[in-house]
Amino acid sequence: MSWFIANSALSFAVAFPLVTSGPGFVAAMWGLFLFKEITGKRNFVVLGVAFIVTVSSGICIAMSRAGGAATGGNTTGNASAAAASSSVCATACPSGMGANATNLFL
Repeated sequence: MSWFIANSALSFAVAFPLVTSGPGFVAAMWGLFLFKEITGKRNFVVLGVAFIVTVSSGICIAMSRAGGAATGGNTTGNASAAAASSSVCATACPSGMGANATNLFL
């Protein structure tokens, strides 16, 4: 249900990472606090780093949505990114892909 609500309110590129990272985060919290599955200092450190990466990536995704073209933000950065990625792709991508391949990512 949350998948459909998120897709109607946000773009697919924003909704997908948020919706798919949430269940893993919740399951890890259950494993940590309810079932006591995590033991050992190294495992706590690895899990802590994973939590930090998950939360910070969610914040970055949310902030990118707030300043993007969908909310009336400045879109010149997107044009600059497209120009830079197309020049990189023209030299780094396999033949036949060219600059059109970058449209999948923007």
